[in-house]
Amino acid sequence: MNSDSESIMVVGVIVIRVAGMIPYLGGWIRFAVVLWGMGAISLAIYKRVHPAAASLLAPAAAVPPSSLPPNTTIGTPLPV
Repeated sequence: MNSDSESIMVVGVIVIRVAGMIPYLGGWIRFAVVLWGMGAISLAIYKRVHPAAASLLAPAAAVPPSSLPPNTTIGTPLPV
C-alpha cells in the first residue's frame, strides 16, 4: 500500500470509531459497517472462486440466412 491509501484508511477508521460512539445510533452504524465489510469479503471470495469467462458471456455467432441451402432448417431437410 502507498501512503495515500494508508492515510485514507486511517481517516476512515477514525470516522467510523467516532460515529460508533454516538448514543443510540452508534450501534446501528457499527452493525452497518460490519455488514458492509462482510459483503465485501464474500464478494471478493465469490469473484475469486467463480471467475467470469469471457467466452461464456459472449453470445454465439448466428449463421447468416444466405449461407443455408433453400428449404432447410440448419442443414437438415424440412419435414413433409
